[in-house]
Order: sequence, then structure tokens, then C-alpha cells
Amino acid sequence: MNKFDALVTSHAGRYGVALCRNEDSEAWLAFHLAHELGHIACGHLNDDGLLVDEQIKNSTATEEQEANDYATKLMGSAGIEPPQLSWKTASVAPRFVAVANDNRILPGHLVLKAAILGDFKCARALLKHIEPAPRARQLINEYSAAELAPLWNYDAEEFISQFFHKTGV
Repeated sequence: MNKFDALVTSHAGRYGVALCRNEDSEAWLAFHLAHELGHIACGHLNDDGLLVDEQIKNSTATEEQEANDYATKLMGSAGIEPPQLSWKTASVAPRFVAVANDNRILPGHLVLKAAILGDFKCARALLKHIEPAPRARQLINEYSAAELAPLWNYDAEEFISQFFHKTGV
């Protein structure tokens, strides 16, 4: 089975997004989330739909570009030209941070925007300078726990846990 970065689903007028990438970079996960929200906002899902990498590859390039454009607008970088990527990460990182700070956006997002036109390996190296201690998954888990705990159905959790234990799934 191929791995995928994220998915978006809809059922009965409700939407769900799953971030599946084993990633701690705030910039990577924020863009994936914004991209999936773009699919929702642009109406790319049916009433009971699901979009994952394998299906996205088979969808029209227009839908992907629309979702990317939406994500870029949502992330605040529409119309902003990122600095040029360079393997001299220590010298180029301050330029990305300065442009990002001037425009109130994530510096890592500008790095990824530049990577689309350049080199993702170089961008990954640069992100290590810009996000030296990334903790996106931790932030998402903390937020989810705080927001969802009052809504959690502990009886259902126990049932699901017993089901998986008994079936060996």
C-alpha cells in the first residue's frame, strides 16, 4: 500500500481531514491541512467523498492547482515571492525569516513555496535552520486533546478498544 500525506473526507455534510505524514515541521503539516481545506472550499468532494494521494493523482491537475492556490492564500503567501533557495542554509535562512516576518507568515511556508520551483532536498535542509525544534504533531495532539476531550464518548472508546483486542486487528 502506498503511503499518503493527508486525506479529506465528507459524509452527510460533515468533513474530516487526516494528516498522515510522519512529520513534525509546522510548515509541512500546515500546508497539507490548508491544501485539504482547499479541496473542501473548492467543492472537490461529493456528498460522501474521499480524496487521498492515489485518487488525487488521478484527479484533474486543475483540482490540485485550485487546492494549492487556496492553501497559498490561506497561508498568506499569495503574491509573495520567496527568496531563492540555496544550500548555504545559514546565510539564506535569515532572508526567508525576514520576508516571512514582514508578511506575517510562517518562514517554513516560504521555504516550501520556493521548493516547488526548486529543490525539496535543499528546502528540507533549510527548514532545519528555520524550524530547529519542530513540534507540529505535539501541538496538534495537545490542541485536539483540549478541544475534543469534552466531546469524547468514553463508552464508544471502550467498545472500540474491546473490538480491536478481541478481533486481533
